[in-house]
Amino acid sequence: MNDISIGLLSVLFGYDFDITDFEENEEYLQLTADQIALYTGDYSSEQMALVISLFEEGGRLMAQATDQDAFPLHPVSEIIMKFDPAGIEIEFDENENGRYRSFVLKQNGQQYRFTLQD
Repeated sequence: MNDISIGLLSVLFGYDFDITDFEENEEYLQLTADQIALYTGDYSSEQMALVISLFEEGGRLMAQATDQDAFPLHPVSEIIMKFDPAGIEIEFDENENGRYRSFVLKQNGQQYRFTLQD
């Protein structure tokens, strides 16, 4: 738990922080480029002044919040993505017309709804 706190504070205050690559973990799915494209875009929330951009980089799904460093999202299922070092879980709502349009970000017991910006 202390490592997570140190990691979060390091990222928040702009210090270098080595993010362990959990991509090899057996519990994570591997997504194709076509699958990754279903999630990409800029998502905003009415609950907080923050935009989270989801994009493909190096064959993996990445997330980047406003003024923050990007981090990899690891798919546990088609609708659940995780970033374990920060205790982040993103659960997408049902796929609408070939892409995902909203998700709930869960972290530290809090939940925030984000919607794809048009």
